[in-house]
Amino acid sequence: MSYYFAIIGTQDNPLFEYEFGTSKQGGDGQSRFTEQAHHLNQFVLHSSLDIVEEVQWMNGQLRQRQVPVTTPAVGDGERDRKRDA
Repeated sequence: MSYYFAIIGTQDNPLFEYEFGTSKQGGDGQSRFTEQAHHLNQFVLHSSLDIVEEVQWMNGQLRQRQVPVTTPAVGDGERDRKRDA
């Protein structure tokens, strides 16, 4: 299994990115992400942070008890336009 770890700055810029794998999959600890999966990792990461920021500003608390978990639909621009309106 491959993992993606990133530290994101206050301006949504990546400060640190690291991809790694478990020793069980390949035995060498290297990630097995395709080029497309690499970009999808960044998309999911930023989408998740958007949800966390949205919840943060709704209730004003620094510690969140539960953040809603959703899987974003890639290319669902119509839904995003309706939400932003």
